[in-house]
Amino acid sequence: MLCLPFSSRSFVALPFTLFASSVLLLTAPLGFAQSTTGIVPYSSCTQHQYDTISNADLGMTVVAPVRSKSGPIPFHVCRTALAAESE
Repeated sequence: MLCLPFSSRSFVALPFTLFASSVLLLTAPLGFAQSTTGIVPYSSCTQHQYDTISNADLGMTVVAPVRSKSGPIPFHVCRTALAAESE
């Protein structure tokens, strides 16, 4: 009888382990996508022409229009910058 260093049970568990670890590695970056930047939904803010100030933490979002075109296919490009009040 041939003696193998691995049991037949480990050959069955190997594909499941590889599958589980690959799913974990592929879905781990999705956890970083949950942070909210800019204006938080359902928050109070004061809007001006080019900036929006959050009333909760005085964070400021500045939006500068870069290119705007009207016509059959409208086109709008804005540059957004975030600035937070540090304590």
